[in-house]
Amino acid sequence: MSRGHLPRGGKEIIVETTKKEFGEFVIHANGGGRKHPTAQVPSLVKLNTGTMVWNHVIISEGVVVGCNVQIYPNVIIGPNCIIGSGTVIWADTILGPDCIIEGDVIIKANVTIGANVNIG
Repeated sequence: MSRGHLPRGGKEIIVETTKKEFGEFVIHANGGGRKHPTAQVPSLVKLNTGTMVWNHVIISEGVVVGCNVQIYPNVIIGPNCIIGSGTVIWADTILGPDCIIEGDVIIKANVTIGANVNIG
C-alpha cells in the first residue's frame, strides 16, 4: 500500500491506494515515462520524463509525447499526433490522426477530436 498526501482546506488528508486498484505502473522502454500495464504503447513511441499513461490507453505509431503529460484511462490517440509538455487528456477521449496538441492544454473527458486538428 502506498500513501500520498493531498492538501485540502489547510488540512492534510491521507489518501491510500493499493496496487490492486490501478495495477503497478512500469517505466516505458523509450524515454522514462510511466505507463499502466494495460496501456498499449508501441516501443518506438517516446514517453518523456514525468509522463503518466493510465489504464486501457491506446497510443498509435508515430506519436510524440512531451514531458509531464497525463493521459487518463480509455484514451485513444491516433497515429502521428504530437502531445505537448504539460498536457492533460482526461478519460474516454479520442484524438484522430495527425493532431497537434500544444503544451499545457487540458482536454476534458469524453471528447472526440477529428483528424489534422491543432489545439493550443
